[in-house]
Amino acid sequence: MSEQNAIDVFISSTCRDLLDLRAVVSTDLAEHRFRVRVSEDVASGFAVDPGKDSMAICLKNVEDARAIVCIVDRKYGMPLNTGPYTGKSPFHAEIEHARSKGKAVFYFIRNLAIQDFEAMKNNATAPVN
Repeated sequence: MSEQNAIDVFISSTCRDLLDLRAVVSTDLAEHRFRVRVSEDVASGFAVDPGKDSMAICLKNVEDARAIVCIVDRKYGMPLNTGPYTGKSPFHAEIEHARSKGKAVFYFIRNLAIQDFEAMKNNATAPVN
């Protein structure tokens, strides 16, 4: 697949806690000739617009990508205070925005997140690791 025909992929997750995993996924996708957009790497396909706020920039990158890869772990992120996704985390907003635009969305869920979910589903007061 040529660079011109590479599938453009946006990686979505909470950021600071998953920088290492985001880097691994980004590198792996790039090695398989995907064009990758990640907000923390200025050398990636992530487009920046100094005239827009960070959430608007992320949503524009979601729109411009062909597919979204979501990495789900145990954190949700801080809810947004303004905009159409008020009350939702940026990660959640990116997923909803991608789905509203008909983008292919792929989810990778860490095992500990699944285990915590199962524990809470069976007992709402269960401690999570």
